[in-house]
Order: sequence, then C-alpha cells, then structure tokens
Amino acid sequence: MPIIPGPSRPYDVARTYLDERAGAGEPLALWRDDWYTHRGAVWEPVDRRDVRADLVRWLDDAEMLADGRPVPWGPIRDKTITDILALLGDLALRRASEGPTVGMFLADVWLNADMEPREYTPAVWNTSVASYRWDVRAECPRTLAWLSDILSAADVEVLRQWLGYLVSGRTDLQKMLVMIGPPRSGKGTLLWLMEELLGPGSTASVAKLSVFAETFGLESFLGKRLVVMPDVRWTSQHTADAVPEILSITGCDARDVNRKNKTTWHGRLAVRFVAASNDTPSMADASGALAGRMITITMSKSFLGKEDPALRDALREELPGILQWALGGLRELERAGRFVESQESVEAREEMRRSANPLFLFIEDDCVKGPYACVLLDTLYERYESWCRKWGYSRLPAHIVSRQLQNTYRGEITTERVRRPSDGVRVRWLRGVTLRMDPRYSQGPLTGILYLEPPVPDEPVPDPVPDAVPDEYGP
Repeated sequence: MPIIPGPSRPYDVARTYLDERAGAGEPLALWRDDWYTHRGAVWEPVDRRDVRADLVRWLDDAEMLADGRPVPWGPIRDKTITDILALLGDLALRRASEGPTVGMFLADVWLNADMEPREYTPAVWNTSVASYRWDVRAECPRTLAWLSDILSAADVEVLRQWLGYLVSGRTDLQKMLVMIGPPRSGKGTLLWLMEELLGPGSTASVAKLSVFAETFGLESFLGKRLVVMPDVRWTSQHTADAVPEILSITGCDARDVNRKNKTTWHGRLAVRFVAASNDTPSMADASGALAGRMITITMSKSFLGKEDPALRDALREELPGILQWALGGLRELERAGRFVESQESVEAREEMRRSANPLFLFIEDDCVKGPYACVLLDTLYERYESWCRKWGYSRLPAHIVSRQLQNTYRGEITTERVRRPSDGVRVRWLRGVTLRMDPRYSQGPLTGILYLEPPVPDEPVPDPVPDAVPDEYGP
C-alpha cells in the first residue's frame, strides 16, 4: 500500500496521485473542462465520476504516517475529496488556448506538421488514431483503378489534393468539398474512405442541416477533424440556418459552442466539411460566399445493382498506400498554393453561386455590366419584376435589390442619387449595369449635359454626378 500525505495536506496528496498515475503510464489532464488520460498513442476522455471514483479507491488503499507508523488514510470525507479534485484540476490543467497537436496520427507513429514520422509521447495531444501503420513504400493500385472508374482524371487529382489537405490538418485554405452524383456512384464509399484515412474518432456526421440551428448542434464537432454530410437535401428549410454557420467554421472564425451540462467552449473548430448530394447545392446565400469556398468533384456513373461488396475491404488494405498517395497531393497543393480544380469543378461552383442568388441569373439574362453602363433603378426594377414572374421567383423590394447588387458586385456596381432638373425629385441610378439592348448603353463615356436648368441659388449644391449618367429628359 502506498504511504501518502494526510488529509491536512490536500495539495501534496493531489501531487502524489498525479505522479503515481504518470509513473504507471496513465497521466491525467484537464482540458476545456473535460478530463483525459493518456493510454498508448491517444488521449482518451474520462468521465468526471470515474476520476472521482479512481481517486477514492486509491485513497481507500493508501496509508499515511501517524506518530511515525503507517495507518489507514483518512478520514475520507466528501469535502476532502472535493478539495483534492479541485487541486488535481489545477495541477493537471492543459490551457484552453493550447489546441490539439497538428499532424497525422497512425497506429504506430504520428506525422508532424512537416509530415515526418515521430514516436508518440504524452506531449503529443491527439484524441484519435487511425487503424493502419506507417509504410513509406506502400502503394494503392486497386484504389487508383477504382477512382479512375468513377471520376475524371482531373477530379482524381482534385481528390488527391483534398486528401492531402485532410491529413495535413490544415484549414487555412478555407475550402470544403462537395461530391455530386447519382445514387450508388461512389460518394458514400469516398466518405467512408476519408473517415478511415483519418481514423474513425476524427469524424463527426451531420444527417440533417437542422443540426446547425440546434442549441447543442455543434458540440459533436469538438475535437474532430472532419465533418461529413452524407446525403444533403439543399431544399431543406434549414439551409438558410446552415449557411452562416458553415461560412463561419470554414472561415476559421473563433466562436462559442454550447455544450450540454458543461461550460461553453470558445475557440476555432479545426474541421473540414465534405458534403455528398445527388443534386447541385442550392443555398440562400445572396453574397455567393459559400459557393466560393466549395470545390466539387462529379460522378456520372451509377453502380446501382452492380455494387462490389468486397470493395471496402480492398480499400482498407491499401490505406497505408492511400496515405502516401495523399501526401503526394499535399506536396502538389503546397507548390500551387491553392487547389488546382478541374473545369467541371469551376463550372459547378459558378452554377452554385448563381443558384444561391437569383439576382445573378437576372443580371446574366437581362442586363449588361460595364464601367460606363447605367440605368435608373426604377427602370431596372420593372424589368426585374417581369423576370421574376416569368421564372417563378419571389421578388425582393427595390432597395434590397439595389443593396444586394452593390454587395454582390462590390466595386463594379454603385448607386448615385440624382436630382431631376425637370421637377427637382431625387431619383436613384445604378452605375456599372444597364438593361440589355438599352440604346443608352455605351462602351465609352456618355456625353451630354445632365443639368439643362440652372441651379436655384438658395438650394443645396447638387450631389456629385458621374459623367456616365445620361439625362433621361435631355435631347
């Protein structure tokens, strides 16, 4: 039985307990209000009640010195246990600002930020490991043959870079992957492959977009490296709630995450998103920002009724080789500094951007943009209302249309309020856009005199007017 300090010295008791745990190969740590213990190659979460129970059992077996001889430790009181636990938390605290160790964690070694293999120590903070081992000579011919069967050569390269991005732990490129294809086209197997590559404990899954609007919906993302959305329905009423959340997380913004029966967590969620869908994403995102953060790969072939039940077993055997292949994609990504997307990916992203905001489509269908283009807002809005009726879109108020055009085409489209010389009424012009086939549109500056009437001396100086604004009442 261990001989330890008595109840009157709770700090020394706590210190002794932590030292004994560390010596036995199971050190304790308190991180972001959760207890962890290190076992083998991973820090595993421990329930608070288990920490307390282990401490009580240890004290029950311990002895202390009284008058120079060993006696049972005690008395064991609730307040004494509470005091020792509080000191344990202070001594074992890992600061909240210290995030997980950056790297890739395999069954036998971990790869540091430079993807170099290193031995595990308790100083490496990781909460999950992959099931396979490091093998620098491993290859994956079966996997590459399967990928070439379901993807174009350009999309295979995009996927390779994406897998390299995943294993590196990087989030700085602020991108998410979207896989589009018919049922049984390989999307689900690719999601499974990414989970296996990182390790099952590294992944959270989102079944419905409503998760992003729930009070504790983001709690499952904590400590994860990948969030998969296996079967996204973009027409869901919760899409509007999900868009700002996904934008914030992919943008690496610091945020608060509510946790059930725990203190609120604050920090940056180091997760990457992968969504799989049968349809091109359609989101309520007037700015098109989320579409700009998406890279896509497209499947066109369905294997419905022709599935290979042995495929996943074959892919699992090649995980060491898939990792080596992905590291090659990471080196390509680092050389380029960005994802080198296929033309199909670029076109799909542009389609997503347009579908997220019908104004994109209206501008493409009925308008022309240019540095000397201009149109009266009321005139453009009349055409916009007609276009919405034709295609079944709900129309926005005129002032919202004006604001969204300026936000969407920032720097290209601006507004000016101009006083009409005929009656002095102030009207709003849009500069940088006009209606298609408008005879007043020109590729060069429009000439002419805007003010045909001399200003009244006691009126304020009129607003500055760009040279391109024509006079609708002029000759």
